[in-house]
Amino acid sequence: MKLYHTLEKLECLQGDTLPVFRVAVSGIDDLSGTSMLLILEQNSRIILQKTCTLDSEQQFCVQLTSGETAGLIGEYLLHFRLTGTDGLIYRKITGTLTVTQITQGG
Repeated sequence: MKLYHTLEKLECLQGDTLPVFRVAVSGIDDLSGTSMLLILEQNSRIILQKTCTLDSEQQFCVQLTSGETAGLIGEYLLHFRLTGTDGLIYRKITGTLTVTQITQGG
């Protein structure tokens, strides 16, 4: 049984601003009182947590900026964690993000 969706493997360079992630949640008509976090982990350690905002279309949105990716290098587990109004936590989407170091040169 698959309990969450998976993302295709994502790749970027250090310092890239990534496109906005938009996550729609099915099965919940009213998302007020819920929250969603984007979490990046490496070696079972949380590296970054970012709160998603709820837009007018009832989708959670978040974007990783150049400042946030500038200090990353290697492969990360990326997942979106929904906290329901009942306090229960659900992992909704998971995938990997590989960040490559920019080489200096001319």
